[in-house]
Parts: sequence; structure tokens; C-alpha cells
Amino acid sequence: MEFNYGDIFDAVLALPPQDQPALIEVGGERTRTWGELQSRTNRLARALLERGISPGDKLAIYMENRLEYVEAVVALLKARLVHVNINFRYRAEELLHVVDHSDAAVVVFDTPRAPELAAIRGQLAKVRLFVEVGEEGETSLEGAEAFETLAGTGDDGPLAITRSGDDLWFLYTGGTTGKPKAVMIKQDVLFRVQGQNSIFAVYPKPPADLAEHLERAREHLRMGRRGLVSAPMMHAVGLYTTLFPLSYGVSVVVMRGGHFDAQAVLNAVDRFRVIRIAIVGDAMANPLVQALQAHRERWDLSSLEAVTSSGMALSRDNKIALIRLLPQLTVSDGLGASESPGMGYHVLTKDNVADQGEVRMSLPPSCRIFSADFSREVVPGSGEKGLFARSGLLAEGYYKDPEGTARTFPVINGVRYVVVGDWAEVLADGSVRFLGRGALCINTGGEKVYVEEVEEAIKRHPGVRDVAVVSVPDPRWGQAVTAVVELRAGYALDAESIRHQVRQLLASYKAPKHVVQTSQVARLATGKTDYAANRSFALAYLSLN
Repeated sequence: MEFNYGDIFDAVLALPPQDQPALIEVGGERTRTWGELQSRTNRLARALLERGISPGDKLAIYMENRLEYVEAVVALLKARLVHVNINFRYRAEELLHVVDHSDAAVVVFDTPRAPELAAIRGQLAKVRLFVEVGEEGETSLEGAEAFETLAGTGDDGPLAITRSGDDLWFLYTGGTTGKPKAVMIKQDVLFRVQGQNSIFAVYPKPPADLAEHLERAREHLRMGRRGLVSAPMMHAVGLYTTLFPLSYGVSVVVMRGGHFDAQAVLNAVDRFRVIRIAIVGDAMANPLVQALQAHRERWDLSSLEAVTSSGMALSRDNKIALIRLLPQLTVSDGLGASESPGMGYHVLTKDNVADQGEVRMSLPPSCRIFSADFSREVVPGSGEKGLFARSGLLAEGYYKDPEGTARTFPVINGVRYVVVGDWAEVLADGSVRFLGRGALCINTGGEKVYVEEVEEAIKRHPGVRDVAVVSVPDPRWGQAVTAVVELRAGYALDAESIRHQVRQLLASYKAPKHVVQTSQVARLATGKTDYAANRSFALAYLSLN
């Protein structure tokens, strides 16, 4: 059987008691019951098709986290439209690139983003419908239709529509190393990749058919569990930790807005008895740990079983701190990208926290570490650096980019893989030491330095709260490793102490030649490091502009 999320949501949303909450919004203090989510997404999907939007057309979502974001995603799946995510912080030029490149026929946006759309309205000839999420159903963009009118009125019955597992899903990359690109994934592949993992349970294999999936959903309903979404839904972590639990009948707490508030998250965990939260690396882990250290007695967090991080590395010290503060937790750290989730993982509990030296990841069976020329697999314990590669259920490639598709999805020894440029060393016991993304590699004096590796070492310095490692020009070395550090309260900058910290853990050439202090390390809305902004800051600080 081929799976389609529209069919899955038609069936799953009808399972729970229809008056119970499917979505709980913190910040807007609103809910959507299972019955409301079903009827509103049916109305919205039908309204889109009635306005001339056809299956296969692209629908772009440009807004912060809120209930309507989830409704738009479920509705587009029911209508057989193609999802397009847009960073809500994009300004006109960045916005134009994604909307135009994706060939979006529909843009769903919230009112604060209307001025950016208005600025490029004349260049969006492909867009046939603008749908505005405004307060009390109001609109501010000329010609836009009100989301609330489309979702709140009309026929709320199921759509008489035949869907396919080949229906596409687009996920635009973050654009950290170039312009955002759309990863094309068939819905059947997307579901099967995630079909073994309901967020709360891992199954031996994906369900054989929809009936088996519904049995798993009924099991979760009996448990009455809730997840929490703190990451932006325009990013894979926030989006998938909303979409996948809902597809199993698991209600989701949505943190409204575009900023991470650790105390608000912990309040929500306490109030709604949340079982699991998903975060994006240290950008979210740091404030969580600080809030817990300062006010642990404020919250009853006994319901919380797990914290998962993806999208960027979670430092060893923050993992350990979370376990020390909440011993019942399982803290898991996943390596992945828009092109390929689940390339490596690390799990920490109170039972193995005492063993933690350097963080070593485990590889799933579908992953290999290949030599740089893809001629062979790296030999464990050899010290050779290699590239992560995953086979099996893969994306189709990049939209409108056959060359990028061929480069990122190579065929090696007759097997198709995805290779996004993550480097690693395979240790003698078969575990993997993650080094970093090749696009962020610094070549200093002929030696390669992977920035994530150096960042992890610097984060273990007691005075460092956050860090970004970048390169700046150097007349002798070509590129100089440079640390942009954000210090903890009460610490003064001691560059030599930070260099010493790195030399204790890594080869001496990886120690930063420059250490510059910032009040806050620049990050993207996703929580990922904004390397361009941090490099610009370092260049200005060192008068190298």
C-alpha cells in the first residue's frame, strides 16, 4: 500500500473523542478539538479547490507558529497540494526567491508579514490566491481572502478526492550555505521514513496498511500523551514534531510566535502534562538549562520523559545538565538535514551519563561512512575522515536542480545514496565522531578544521555560554580559525584560556587564532547558527572589512 497524509488525516482525526483538544496554543490561549480540526481543514481544502487551485499546485506558508499554520498544512495535504515552507523572518528579496522558485499558486500568511508581500506583489504573477491569517478575520493585503472565512464556513464534509503516495512534499532548506533549495519527497516515502517512529514509540517496521496505522493511533489515544512544539514550524524540526504526532492521534501543544521562551515552555510542560519536547540544539538547550538551574522548584515536570534535539548539535555539557536536573529524561540528539533525517543519533539517560567523554553517535543500518572519493567505506579506527551517506527511502532530489540532485544523491556501487556533506570519523568500536558540515570547513595552512568540532570543545569551557566558529582572512595561513564567543555572567574574556581548552581536546592547529566577544551569538529563526552574520561581526571586530 502507498500512504498519503491526506488519507491518513481523514481517518485519524475521526478516531479521538471529537470534543477533546487536538491542538493547544500557548500564547494565544486557544484550542482546536479533533472535530474542529477535521471540519476546518476540510472546509479550507475544499475552498482552495473551488477557487481554481488544482492538485499538484504549490501552497507556500509564511507565518509564525500558530494554530492556523497546522490547519494550513493538514488542509493542503487533503487537497493534494504541495507544501512549501518559508522562513517567517525573510524580507522581500528572500521571500521573492522562494515564492517564485517554488511556482507557488497560493500563499498563506499572517498579517505581520503582509508588508513584505505587498513590496513584491507585482513580481508574483504565478500566485493566484493570497490567504491572510488576521485577527478576527480581517485582511490588510489588497485582494487577499480571509483564512477564517475559508476555514470557518462552508461544507465541512470529507473531500471526494483520490490521492496518491506519489503526491509531492517540498521542504526548503535553510539556505545557510547558499540560496534555499526545495527538497522533493513523495508522501509515501515521507510517511515510511517516519512510520516506524510515532515520536513516542518505535516500531519494528512501518505499518503494512492504513488499518495497522490506525491500530497504532488507537494505542496512543489510550495513553493520552501530549507533545510540545517549541521550534518554528517553518523548520523541519518544528514541522515534523507537529505533523507526525497528529498523524498518530497525539495532541500537540503549540508555542505561538517566533521566539523561544524557556520559562513559557516549562510552564506549558507543567500545565499540560507534556511527555516530550523537541528543540534545536544549544540555542534552545542553553535557556532551558539556565531556567531549570535558577527555578527548578517552580515546575512539576514529572510528566516529561524526553527531550529531543535535531537540526544542529546539542553540546555534551547541556545533555548532561538536563539529565542531572531531570533524571527521568531521555535526551536524544539526531544528525540530519532537510535532504535526509536520521543519519546518526546519540541517546543519553541517567544510566549512561557517567560514561560520557566525547559524544559518539551510532549509525542506523541505512547509513555508511564513505571515503571522500566514494570509492570505499572508511575503515573503523583508521583515523580517516569520511562522508555520511544514507540509502533506502530517499527524496526525489531538488526541485529545478538536476545538477544539485546528481551531486547530493549519487549512485555508489549501484546503490543510490544521499550525501549532504557531513564529515565523520569512524572509531574502532564502530561508533562515529561527528566532525561537521564540509561547506563550513576551514582550510588553515593546509589543514582542515570542522567548525562544529571546535565549537563543541569551546562550549566545554566554564565561561562560555555560546560560540560560533568562523574563518577570517590570514596572510600566512589563508584562513584563520576565529571564535565568536558569548560569555556567561561574571566571566571576563580570556582568549588563551579558551585556546587551552581546545588544545586539551583537539589538535593544536584547531585552536582559534582569534577570539572575539559578542553580547549574543547570531542565530537564524530556526535556532541554527547564522555563520554569515557572525563572520561579519568578527571581521568588523578585527578591522578586517
